[in-house]
Amino acid sequence: MGWIPERDSNGFGLFKNQVADKNLHYEPRSFDWKVGKHNSLYNRKATGLGTVQGADDYEDAEMKFYDSLGDELTQNAEESDVDYQARLTANCTMTDVIWNHAYNIKCIGANIQVLNTPTWPAYLWSFIDLSAMQAGQIPYLEGGWNLQYFLEKHPFSVDARTCDESSIPAGLPVVFRVRHDIVTDESRFGIQVFMENYRE
Repeated sequence: MGWIPERDSNGFGLFKNQVADKNLHYEPRSFDWKVGKHNSLYNRKATGLGTVQGADDYEDAEMKFYDSLGDELTQNAEESDVDYQARLTANCTMTDVIWNHAYNIKCIGANIQVLNTPTWPAYLWSFIDLSAMQAGQIPYLEGGWNLQYFLEKHPFSVDARTCDESSIPAGLPVVFRVRHDIVTDESRFGIQVFMENYRE
């Protein structure tokens, strides 16, 4: 069934302007990473040293890697970064980026871009993780988005501005999950997510 707008006495549709709550301000956040790649998450501030990697990290997001059985692939205490990356390259089939925001947000949209678009099935989900409450998940991007259909570096936009409620309280992480095949350095692809948020 189509949307039927509220109408005046003459039958003309009524439309209302809406602005953000005065207690909120616009503060988007960008995340950039490569699947199955240790230390590839870029989530940094404008402050810091004058190099790309010298920018101060927000330190509120992390990556996790999993094998085909769903077991997490963590770095052993005695394992070098090189050896850990070799193990990820040989075994990783699912990559998570988790944003542990420390403040309440209201998501009003997102842009997603893919670098080195995969030529084989790779799927993206996003959800709010309620495991700390033993309550499962609240889906954001559901169904599994096949990244094969994304044009190289072309932004795909999601608009949630008309939602009545899209608030995410502090302490409930936002997870971006990508299921993919084993990737090599040549086939590895990157993802950038630009989340549009209001925050308190």
